[in-house]
This record gives sequence, structure tokens and C-alpha cells, in this order.
Amino acid sequence: MAERADDRLVRLLGIVAYLDGAGPVPVDELARHFGVSERQVLDDVDALWVSGTPGYWPDDLIDFDADSIERGVVRLTEARGMTRPLRLGTREAVALVAALRAMRETAAVQADPGRAGVVESALRKLTDATGEAAAASTCASRPRATRGSWRRCPVRSPRGVACASGT
Repeated sequence: MAERADDRLVRLLGIVAYLDGAGPVPVDELARHFGVSERQVLDDVDALWVSGTPGYWPDDLIDFDADSIERGVVRLTEARGMTRPLRLGTREAVALVAALRAMRETAAVQADPGRAGVVESALRKLTDATGEAAAASTCASRPRATRGSWRRCPVRSPRGVACASGT
């Protein structure tokens, strides 16, 4: 079966973060750590080598030491900010919370406990970080109740819509 793109993306980002913290790592050790073949590690490094931040000029790309790779060791020389914590604005975080809530309800996520755990973990962290803004998006995203069943929501949505759930 072909590898899913999201699985590879997680591994690619994981390789950058792992190498940034661990320093130079032999290809075989990196393959064992990520549960893939040595050939796949080298293919991943090739993909990362042409990845980076917008602009895509040579100084914008993730970089490795080519001499080390020829000796069977992967040494990251430039992560291009891929290991820095992501900083989101409130609107961006709330949009992600809404997307994660929708994703949580899909059959693909519900059928895979591993993916469901990742979605729940990310959702919990973003919700904790955004506080009242995330609660407002919960209220605004709920279906409208029938007439007379509205209860006052302690947090108003950006449009001031009250929530039927009371939460």
C-alpha cells in the first residue's frame, strides 16, 4: 500500500526536529528511529533539501551537509525555522480549532484511534491556548436550536450569536 502524504509529512518534519536536537545521525539509526528503510531516509532528505520557507532561494531552503551524507551520516546544517514554535494570531488559532473540530467528526479520524488521539491532543492544546476565543467558536459553530430553547452562552461569538448549549 502506498504511503499516505500526511504520514510522510509528519516524518519529514520529525526528521528536521530530531536532527536539530540530536546532531549528526547515521542513516541506519535514523531509519530505525522513524521505522523506515535507509533508502526512504535518503529520499526524505532529498525532499527536504528542496523544501524551506517562502521565497525558495538557496538561502531559504533546509540544508544538509552533502559530504556527511556520502559517509552515511545525516547532518542538518540549516533548519530554516522549521524547529521554532509556531506562533498563531487569535483568528488563525480559532480557525484551526474549528477545522480540528470538523476533522474530529470525519469517518477517517473516528476509524483510526491514533489519528483521533492526535486530533484530540492538538484540539485540546489549541483550545487551552485560545481560551474564550475557542469557546466562542464552539458556540458559533453549533446548530441553531428551535425557538424558545436558547440559553445564554457565557462567551459570545464574534458576531454576538448566543449558544443553544449553554456552554
